[in-house]
Amino acid sequence: MLNSLKKDLQDFLEALNENANSDWSENDPVDEFETLSIQLEGIINKPRFEEEAIERLSQMVSHTDAEGNQKSPAELLKMLAEQSEINGEVRADEVATMWEPFENYFTVNELLEQIGL
Repeated sequence: MLNSLKKDLQDFLEALNENANSDWSENDPVDEFETLSIQLEGIINKPRFEEEAIERLSQMVSHTDAEGNQKSPAELLKMLAEQSEINGEVRADEVATMWEPFENYFTVNELLEQIGL
């Protein structure tokens, strides 16, 4: 999810900083920057499962949170992810309004797993 992208970018930043501080007398800068270019292309082209998860979530929840406030599926996903970090064993219905077949069925962690995260 978003944490995956953050980690990928953090790893890239670390590699970039290592290259910036490298002793270029020992390494060919062209090779080093080619490696960085390949790493960045991998980050950009990496399939992001978040969009698919948002689509699946939108089929399971109303566009409101548990208090009745309008939320986009992406906002609801963020709320569920935040709740998962605090306590993922609470009912998903306490965070988002679930459609009838899914009411009182999933914990937050189970719902996130169900949508592929």
